[in-house]
Amino acid sequence: MRKFALSNQKYPTMRKLLLTLLLFAFTLSMPSALEAAGAKEKSFGVSAGYVGRNHTGAAGLYFQWSPNSVLRIAPRASYIFRNEGADAFNFDLDVHFPFSLESSSRWRIYPLLGAGYYLWNMTDDLGTDTAAYDDATTRTARLSLNVGAGIEWLPTQTMKLSLQAREALMKDFSTSWVTVSIGYVF
Repeated sequence: MRKFALSNQKYPTMRKLLLTLLLFAFTLSMPSALEAAGAKEKSFGVSAGYVGRNHTGAAGLYFQWSPNSVLRIAPRASYIFRNEGADAFNFDLDVHFPFSLESSSRWRIYPLLGAGYYLWNMTDDLGTDTAAYDDATTRTARLSLNVGAGIEWLPTQTMKLSLQAREALMKDFSTSWVTVSIGYVF
């Protein structure tokens, strides 16, 4: 008796065709959702959150600019508070791809991709600087690749609330972030 299963080895063409059809159907539904996702929008605000690297909080400022309805450029500067012998300054330049699930919705979701620069300061276990841990020798600079996603809500035309989760991938210091933010839309 013969089994008919759609496995990767037996029917790779069928699988590619199905994936192509799904992608095509998704892109047909996107233009109206993308038009509602805030073309030509700018916002500025504050963010606060949790950083997994040293299990502490972070606070920062962000600016977002949407040159068109498909993407948004989002620079951010943050400070990661000292805990477990480490604190850092962080600068990110992310690109968001926001879209609404329906045209009149004030809710948007977005995947993000970007790059970051971290300046980590390491101290001893007691959290005090010593001769072995002076500021000049304990700073470690790292570039990161940022990937993540977020959800935002616009309760009014000039206010934006958002929740974002992302991973900053870097050598020896990779970390996860969860942040909430409030911003002014103009």
